[in-house]
This record gives sequence, structure tokens and C-alpha cells, in this order.
Amino acid sequence: MNVKRSLFLVFTLLLLNHGYAQQWTPVGGGINSELKDQHNNIYDLLVYKDELYAVGSFTVVAGKPMTHIAKWNGEEWLPVAGGLNATASSLCIYKGELYVSGWFTKAGSVDANYIAAWNGSEWHAVGQGFNSHPNDLVVYKDELYAGGEFSTADGKPAHNIAKWNGKAWSAAGKGVDVISVMAVYKDVLYTSGWAMGKNSEGVNLWDGTKWLKESYDVVGVPNSMLVYKGDLYFGGYFPHKGKKVETCIYRFDGSTWPKVGSKGTNGHIYSMLEHNGVLYTAGFFTEVEDLETNNIAKWDGGKWMSFNPGVDFHPQAMVIYKGDLYAAGGYSSSESDEMGKIMIAKIGIE
Repeated sequence: MNVKRSLFLVFTLLLLNHGYAQQWTPVGGGINSELKDQHNNIYDLLVYKDELYAVGSFTVVAGKPMTHIAKWNGEEWLPVAGGLNATASSLCIYKGELYVSGWFTKAGSVDANYIAAWNGSEWHAVGQGFNSHPNDLVVYKDELYAGGEFSTADGKPAHNIAKWNGKAWSAAGKGVDVISVMAVYKDVLYTSGWAMGKNSEGVNLWDGTKWLKESYDVVGVPNSMLVYKGDLYFGGYFPHKGKKVETCIYRFDGSTWPKVGSKGTNGHIYSMLEHNGVLYTAGFFTEVEDLETNNIAKWDGGKWMSFNPGVDFHPQAMVIYKGDLYAAGGYSSSESDEMGKIMIAKIGIE
């Protein structure tokens, strides 16, 4: 082997080693999948009072019983005052407290109908709650909004959406179709849900007092909405929008729908996160714009980039905590050997 070829090989190996210097590591023993044919074990992540909270369908964390909610302090996983008696799906901070929603009816020893609040030391109920589960929580105009699939809040009619002012729940007008996700964009609350029927509007707009006449036919399954560089992004799976082709991501600039690259990802997007001017997308895909990637990809506003190394599980949530990117989720029902696999991991990023 000649000197030039040897130097080239050494240089290539150095580049590869540098490119993969950062590796994903399980978080404190991880949260492991325990049930077969379960699509996601961890549904949401959020940092509250300098600790990372995770919610989902899990009941064991790092080998210890922790039901549907757990917190990570950077060194170990800890239980949250008795946990919840059923799956939790969404986290939100409102007026200094951590709000949790899902399918549960008890938080610790407190009766809580599908929503509860945690102040860092104890649970309390949020009014009378709901008669079924909210899917998402968001703060808008100093009120906490819950959107999902329910018909009453505080025992009064509320069609899939209600708002909490710190003392009582009230309906948001006549409500809308089932809500999966919500986001605030240009001082308006956008709601989106499964819209597959001819008369379903995929996106509806609320200004705090009334539903606006504008609505948009984003047909499909929205999993995440996020404002990035002045546009509202929708991640999920969308068979089509009007006459447009199948895609897993859209963006809206307030009046038009610019493309997000030419192809985007080749599978569902479950979660999105903005960090240092880059949009991270995660879900269930192996390619982005014909680039190989493993369930995570990056978008800088003009072009797509793969994210390597990726993860084997399908992230449902991402968050930055103490300088690391945390991703958490689960495995699809087709991955029959899913039991015992790690569902949450972290990696250092710039």
C-alpha cells in the first residue's frame, strides 16, 4: 500500500470517528417496553423545576415500579408521588405547575378525571376534569386549553376543547372535531385532528373569543405542530392536501403552504423540536430527501439533512435537557421483538 493511500485511509477513519463521536446512551437504565403490540410507551417529555418528566403507558422504570409518569434529575429516575392509574399523554406548564392529561382518573391518591396538576411535591385535581381524555394541552392568552375527545368539562358541555382560567373550566364556543394537537401561531390558536372525511376540516382557528371562518383541509393524521422561522409546521401523515401529493410534513406562512423540500421523510413524523435555528423531526422513517437516516432528520429552513447516528425506536417526544437531546417513544406493533428494548436515550448536540 503506498503512502498516499495509507494517509487517505487514516484521514477517512478520523473523519468517521469524528462524525460519530457522539453516541446515543440510555437514560439511567432507560424506560423499557413491557407490552407487545404497543405503538408507543412514552408520549411526552417536559422539563419542570430542573427535572425531566416523562409520561406514557409504562409502569416500570429502571427496574422500579413507576406508573405512567417518572422524573429524571440527571442522575436517576424517581417516582412522582404514587404516579397515575392509567396512561398519560401530554404535559404542559401553567402558572408554575405541571399539568398532565391522559386516560387516568387518579393521580397519587387524588381523584382526577383525565387531568391533574403537580406542584413539585403533591398532586391536585383540576376542577371536575372531563368525561374522557384530552390529547393535548397548550397555554393561550393566559388560559390553559385542553383539546381531545370529550363532551363535558366541569360537568358542563364542551365539545372536544375547553379552557381553564385557574379556577374553572369553560367551553371554547361550540367546539370542533376531535383534536390531536394544538399550537399558537400569530396570536391565534390552531387546532388540528384526524380529518379523513369529506366534511372534516383538518385545521381550525380560535382567537380567544370565537372560531374564525378560516379553516384548512389538511387531510390526514397530525401528530405535532410547531412554529419555526415564522412558519407553522405540521408533522404527521397526510395522504394529500387538496390535489397535492402524499407527505408527512407541511408548513403554513399565514396565507400559503410553501413546500418543505421536495419529498421530506418517507414515513410518519411524530415529534418536532427547534434548537439553535434547526428543526429536528422524529418519527418512523428511514429516509429524508433520499438520504438515509434512522427515525430522526434535520431541516434548516431550506434543506433537509440526515441525523446520524439515529435511534432504533420511533420517537414520540424530544426535548433539550442539560445540553443533551433526549428522544423517547416506542416501537411499532410489527416489531414483535420489542419487549425489553430501550425507549429513551440522549445524545450531545451543539
